[in-house]
Amino acid sequence: MVATGIIPITAPVYTNAYFGVFSSDYMISNTDQLRGRLAYNDVSSINTGATLPAFFTTAPSTAYLATLSEYHVFSPLVTNEFRLGYSRFNSNDPVGNQTFPGLDQFPNLVFNNLHLQLGPNSNFPQAMIDNVYSGVENITRLMGNHTIKAGTELRRYIAPERFTMGERGDYEYTTVANYLLDETPDYKAQRTLGTPVYYGDQIATYSYLQDTWRWRQNLTVDLGLRYEYTTVPDGMQSQRLNAQASVPGLLTFRAPTASPDGLAPRAGLAYAPGRDGNTVLRVGFGIAYDVIFDNVGQNTLPPEFSTTVTALPGGSNFLANGGIAQIQNQASLTPAQARALTSSYIPDQALPYSINWNFGIQRILAKDYTLEVRYLGTQRGASVIARGA
Repeated sequence: MVATGIIPITAPVYTNAYFGVFSSDYMISNTDQLRGRLAYNDVSSINTGATLPAFFTTAPSTAYLATLSEYHVFSPLVTNEFRLGYSRFNSNDPVGNQTFPGLDQFPNLVFNNLHLQLGPNSNFPQAMIDNVYSGVENITRLMGNHTIKAGTELRRYIAPERFTMGERGDYEYTTVANYLLDETPDYKAQRTLGTPVYYGDQIATYSYLQDTWRWRQNLTVDLGLRYEYTTVPDGMQSQRLNAQASVPGLLTFRAPTASPDGLAPRAGLAYAPGRDGNTVLRVGFGIAYDVIFDNVGQNTLPPEFSTTVTALPGGSNFLANGGIAQIQNQASLTPAQARALTSSYIPDQALPYSINWNFGIQRILAKDYTLEVRYLGTQRGASVIARGA
């Protein structure tokens, strides 16, 4: 055994960033206005996730955001906003063109006794594109002491993502000697077969109705109701391809359904007792929803798309024989094989939610000071809920 100590490494580090913005406003008439906005970000930096600089790569990412809005005044009491939007985020984390003799890709080699990782960033390659198309319609109407607002938004997501853990092979040795003798890695030898693209494509809608009622000069009441509906991403619906792993009467692998439970009521009250207006009481309540993150679907793809293979230690000529070869996964698994390779199940879904309530008192003291005391309560709900198999 040869003591190596700490291996000094000098590595480059840089980031190039370009940003641009554009805006335009056009008065079509006294009652119509057109507004356009555009933002552009381009960031390119060298990724230093690998241990050795020879494996560093440039990781670019770009982002665009464009909106076109039209504002129309129907009357002094009625105004309308219509907006179209588009955003795109593109991120690419590649590996270099390095090759390893006898292998289809350069693997991730780790030598525990040297604390050294040889190969590209262990999480690369990966890439994602997130396109969002949206349309928004809002209308506001004044009716006596009421300010009524209503609107809806439609979003279309097109979001392919590619990230497979251990795609190039994770080979970890306790000592360099095991590697030089080309033994099967004695600490870890795994590779995920199949490199699927996960599609987070889905449609989401958001609609609301709100009334701000100035009941009295010192009392304002807000009442609103919002409804959200989000379809299940295409990638999660691929669970239906694993139907052969179903156990009749116990568990059925099928495309999960979206939650219809997207009602979100909101209420608020502001009251200034007395005549001086120096004290204000505020009370509020609301329910808010979130989305289910795409990594939930990425980590639960059926075995027809990808499986992880582990090689047992003790063999020889491991790398000379090609290591663990990357092959496309067959869709012709038997039911027994499908059940043995299945490691996850996606139930019917419900959106994550939180229930919020608050109470506050605000008081002006000696004209120059304001004292505010507020209480806020929050209760959260689970992000994925089984609604029956």
